[in-house]
Amino acid sequence: MNASCSQKLQFAVVAILSAIILSACSQQEPENEWVVLTRNAATTWYEGRDGLAAGPEHDLVMSFASLSNTNTKVTLAATEKG
Repeated sequence: MNASCSQKLQFAVVAILSAIILSACSQQEPENEWVVLTRNAATTWYEGRDGLAAGPEHDLVMSFASLSNTNTKVTLAATEKG
């Protein structure tokens, strides 16, 4: 094999590997995450007797996340004590 054929073979291998790598990258699904900021109150989001999150907002957020197939990250805002 002469130098010209060797260079063409190397170029072909690099091109094929690059195409495989790029096609694998393009098949990744985008991350779907819904970030919810709420507060701890009886009318929004609270810890139930069993220690699990509960409340009207909790139910709405979890239903929406389930229907839309998104991950949900909930952050509780600091509440002011007056």
